[in-house]
Amino acid sequence: MIILFTVAMIWFVVKVLCLGIRLMWNISKFFVGLILFPAILIFLFVIGAVYIAMPLLLIAGIVALIAGAPKSGTAETV
Repeated sequence: MIILFTVAMIWFVVKVLCLGIRLMWNISKFFVGLILFPAILIFLFVIGAVYIAMPLLLIAGIVALIAGAPKSGTAETV
């Protein structure tokens, strides 16, 4: 009985750790995408580094367009 309890506790702890890691990864993607990246671009424009900020902005725009494009064969209503 003690072996079953030990195995169940190890399984539970591993599942909780995996959930925590997945949640932190999603929170960090949200933070970087919505807060940090625009703040860096604004900072680059303010200090006059437009020649660095514009290519970054263009690359981010192209990636957003490609990633947000609907898949072929799906019916999306506009």
